[in-house]
Amino acid sequence: MSRIQTIARSALMATLVAASVHGAASAADLYAGAAIGRSDFRIDTTGASSADTRDTAGKVFFGTTVTPHLGLEAALFDLGRTRGTVSVPGVGTVTASARVRGIGLSGVFSAPLGPVSVFAKAGIANVRARAEASVNTGLPGSESSWQHTLGLGVSYPIASQFDLRAEWERVRTRFPGGEKDNVDLLSVGVSYRF
Repeated sequence: MSRIQTIARSALMATLVAASVHGAASAADLYAGAAIGRSDFRIDTTGASSADTRDTAGKVFFGTTVTPHLGLEAALFDLGRTRGTVSVPGVGTVTASARVRGIGLSGVFSAPLGPVSVFAKAGIANVRARAEASVNTGLPGSESSWQHTLGLGVSYPIASQFDLRAEWERVRTRFPGGEKDNVDLLSVGVSYRF
């Protein structure tokens, strides 16, 4: 079993245990969904001859409400890839890219504003950044670390059990070599309440 699968099962178990412990979670309190959007790697591109710091990204998520305003949400995400080229004296043009994926667990605070519900999230994620370069840089190819996440969003019911969601999220990421930067995700998705 891979590390991601182990963490995914742990996050699912934590969500289900929280729901059963509080006894307040009924079938209508569980939800699952998917979202797609645009990631923005907030990295320093100074000195790069070209850089593409945005990509298509997506996630699947599932969660539960523990009280009317508090809940837990687990997500499996792929933030896409950033690419760039830089001229290195004595080496030539070096092309590099990095891809970020992970799984996270967040606490969710929500509040209704008429038919719309606004929510804020904060949590942790196991984030894996995998880097590749056209020449051997001497850096490790991938880096996995536990990092903090946060987000803001709105949801709107579009059918009896379906909600439309729009979110902004920030995932702290440690890249191979130890450098830490933020990756932002703007997404639109649909959730289904069981």
